[in-house]
Amino acid sequence: MKLAKILFVVVMTVVLVSCGNSTGELIGVSKLFGKKKALNGVSINVEDGHIYGLVGSNGSGKSTLLRIMSGVYKADGGKVSLDGKPIFNCPESKRRISYISDDI
Repeated sequence: MKLAKILFVVVMTVVLVSCGNSTGELIGVSKLFGKKKALNGVSINVEDGHIYGLVGSNGSGKSTLLRIMSGVYKADGGKVSLDGKPIFNCPESKRRISYISDDI
């Protein structure tokens, strides 16, 4: 029983839902916080009408990935776009994205 409790605390799932004829794309995305590498070469396509789950332990980069996908953080490397348009510093793209942080 102890092992099940530990796994429940360590593993977290994040769900991405795409709707509204949009495709989000990340290609080779990296993010550093000081010397700590939070993301290293992450690539994902979030296609219209699909549901995706990100599963990983605490500190594995799930929230960082979502913050980059929503334009809250700027990727240090790689490409992040919504329907071919950049997301960071692009109000048109950001208006079409919703993000609710788990630390509110």
